[in-house]
Formats: sequence, structure tokens, C-alpha cells
Amino acid sequence: MDSSVSSAHVGHTLFVDGNSHSLQGVIAALRSASFRITVAFDGLQGYEKAIAIKPDVIVSDLRLPRLDGIPLCRRLKANTLTTDIPLLFYTNHDDPQSRVLALEHGASDFISRSRPHDEVVARIRIHAGISQRLHSVRKQQEMLAQPIQPGLVDSDDQVAVRIIMKFAQENLADDLSLEKLCTLVSMNKKRLNRAFHNVCGCSAFVYVRDLRMRTAKHLLATTSMRTLTIAEDVGFSNSANFATAFLNAEGMSPTAYRHQIRRSQLSGGQKDIKGQ
Repeated sequence: MDSSVSSAHVGHTLFVDGNSHSLQGVIAALRSASFRITVAFDGLQGYEKAIAIKPDVIVSDLRLPRLDGIPLCRRLKANTLTTDIPLLFYTNHDDPQSRVLALEHGASDFISRSRPHDEVVARIRIHAGISQRLHSVRKQQEMLAQPIQPGLVDSDDQVAVRIIMKFAQENLADDLSLEKLCTLVSMNKKRLNRAFHNVCGCSAFVYVRDLRMRTAKHLLATTSMRTLTIAEDVGFSNSANFATAFLNAEGMSPTAYRHQIRRSQLSGGQKDIKGQ
């Protein structure tokens, strides 16, 4: 459903809601305010329409068929084509936990359906205006920079992998099981691993394992943190499991690796002194 008015529209709003009848009042108010309206009936359709039409604002329910509101938000914010589009949650699920969760995942606003329609329209207008100004700035920057090659669009695989990479980097000490990662991007195990193989050439498990080892090596080389603390920071429950994983990956224990790095740094420093 796509409706526009003959006069210049204030902004293009994409609504994502499994029950479009519940939106009739606010949509009528937006049309009266010269907004152009497009409606998607589930989260996956909303994601696809957002990429296709690039609206000024996306207004979504928190509970959606096929792809729920929070996973939809993650995908939109991870895709370079939609990351700057404000996403507003317009929902009856108006509890503090839902509000915080939505805002933490990149939502620009959280509006209760109990609010008057004129207030909802005013808040959507504010975000549409910000979005349009940002889009104008982006276009000016692109005109001054190297032209962007046509056809370079993020695939679903790239978006899913980007979401998981960001989540893993920010939550390395937490549980990063394949089940949890699948839930994060609303994919099954086979589909997620295929996405990682297409983008990274490895499975999700191998990516997380290698990220933990790279982070551990960096901390061993650049800090005086205890091995146990490093183990916990990169997601191991105890130092013994960490030592075994590190040995399998690097061929030496964490302590031996740290000593090797320190000897190398000391040797390099002595050479610099002799050369002066």
C-alpha cells in the first residue's frame, strides 16, 4: 500500500505493522499533514521495502510477523543503505525494559500508542526533517568525493555477518554460542554458517574463536593483565580452558607467548640503543 498526495510531501514514512487496521487513525493524521505513506505487513517485508524505497522515517511495531522489531532494527542499522534512516517504535508494548532495549539497538524514538495522534505526527515530522537534512548533506559530500559505483548493495549475508561481528567484538566475554548468534539475526545454523562462508570464508564458530585468540594475543602483548583476567575477558570460564585453546591455536602457552613478545621488545630496544 503506497499513497501520496499531489502537493509536496513533508516526508515519506514507512510503517511496519502486522495489523494495518490499528494504524488507520495515525495514518489519516499523517496524510492530512502531507506525509507520503507506505505500509509493510511484516518485519521481513519492512526490511526489503526500506532498502527499496529508502523512506525518510520508518515506524515499526515492536512485535512483528516473520522478523521481530528488534532484529529488524539490527538489520536496518547494519545495512549501509538504511543505517541513517530513523527507526521509531510505535507500539502498545510500552514497558521500560522494551524502551531501553529498543534504544540500545539504535531506535531513534519509542512512542506509545496511547499518545495523541497529533503528538505522534509531530515526533515523526521532527525525525523526518532530521533525516532529510542528513540526506542532503550526504549528497553534497558524495558530489565532492569520488562517485560511488552503482550496484554495490549490501547482501543479506553481509548484513547478518556485520551484526554478529559487531556484537561479538562488544560482548566477547559473554556466551557467543551458535544458537545465540542465530537468534541475534533470525537465521538457522545452516543459513548463518553459509553467510559466514560467503563473506569471511569460514564458519561463525571459527570467526569467534579467532577473534578471541587475536584479542587475547593483543592483551598479552600490550598489558600486564593476569592470564585469568584475560581468559575471562575473551570468553573463557577458567584459565585452564583458555591455556588449552591458546596452545592449540598458537603452539605455546599464554605465558610463553607473553615472554616471547617481551624478549622481542627488549631485544629491539637494545638494538636501537646500540645504533645511536
